[in-house]
Amino acid sequence: MTELHITENDIPRLDGKVAIVTGGCAGIGLATTKILTSKGATVIMADLASPSETVENATWVKTDVSSWDSLKATFKAAGRVDIVVANAGILGDPNWLDDKLDETGELMKPSTSVIDVNIVGVAMCIKLGVSYMRKQGSGGSIVLVASGIVYEPGAKVPLYAASKFAVTGMLRSLRQSLINEDITINAVAPGVTSTQIVSSFEAVFAAKNEPMGTPHEAGLAIVYSAVAREKSRIPATGTTTEDAVNKQSGRWNGRMIYTLKGMFTETEEPFLALKNQWVGEKAFQEMKTQELLFHGPAFPARV
Repeated sequence: MTELHITENDIPRLDGKVAIVTGGCAGIGLATTKILTSKGATVIMADLASPSETVENATWVKTDVSSWDSLKATFKAAGRVDIVVANAGILGDPNWLDDKLDETGELMKPSTSVIDVNIVGVAMCIKLGVSYMRKQGSGGSIVLVASGIVYEPGAKVPLYAASKFAVTGMLRSLRQSLINEDITINAVAPGVTSTQIVSSFEAVFAAKNEPMGTPHEAGLAIVYSAVAREKSRIPATGTTTEDAVNKQSGRWNGRMIYTLKGMFTETEEPFLALKNQWVGEKAFQEMKTQELLFHGPAFPARV
């Protein structure tokens, strides 16, 4: 794995940049907002709830990320968009598989709000972000917030786990094409972090003297992902880390940083480097052939 050491000194000035942070009024989103504004960016805090504190150069726009019209209005209010952080998410009902009956004794349809917020909301943020960045013609950065649950799925929240795997899938699907337009897409997968979403677990962690990660740590990884540079690239379709085309430097793209109690680890490059081991060498060679036939040889120029 690729261990990183990230501090605020690794983040450049962002004067003149405009960022939209969904779920930006609390937790990881608020921490991200504070880091962005401390570097000179203007931030739209897209959230249903009002901010718990005032942040200079940040404006709250009431937003329901599961609503296209609401999200579209938020982007319109921003005017210009250089950075999109798709952070808003909900945990869902841990008792989702329990039967709930209506007044006639019939099984009720379970809530799918986790899918609406965590998958549809993220997809619509990407759609709007790319649209604005294309019109502006100056590229941009999109950062998705996944979860450490993609490395160790939680048995109690199956829809939440599925939604974060979906976010990871969006990252992997789009990282090769968007960079052609100078738009980077990356993700951050926070381990258990002290936010409202996991507040019911804080007593359990405290009883075992087990600290949670902080929102600031996750926020650092998010902003870093939007602005960092890389010495080599995530392997393009049908290639490996050893191919010359992947040894070019450029903007940080297609990567995911796992954050856990002050540790930062980039996981996508080592994951792909082991592909031949987890599918077998013969299947790996066939996979490369099919990837090229299906996707085409896309080797974007570095920017």
